[in-house]
Amino acid sequence: MVAAGNLVQTLFGIPYPLAVLLVGVLMTVYVTFGGMLATTWVQIVKAILLLSGCILHHSSSCLGSNDRRRDWRLALGAALRAIWTNGQIF
Repeated sequence: MVAAGNLVQTLFGIPYPLAVLLVGVLMTVYVTFGGMLATTWVQIVKAILLLSGCILHHSSSCLGSNDRRRDWRLALGAALRAIWTNGQIF
């Protein structure tokens, strides 16, 4: 909500605390009417699309020599291990 509050503050020129409150209220209304199940499925689809895009981008940029493909596999393996172990890449 911090980033959304900053965005609303910048776009509409309202004070930051009011922007965060507005974003919180809008998110609550969205989840209430859309349902938690629908919100969860949206997040699942978004995660799949983001991961697919990252994998596609990295695989297409590493279609060169064998060294680049090996480096890509090592980097992807390290990133996936980092996500699996502590939920963060960096």
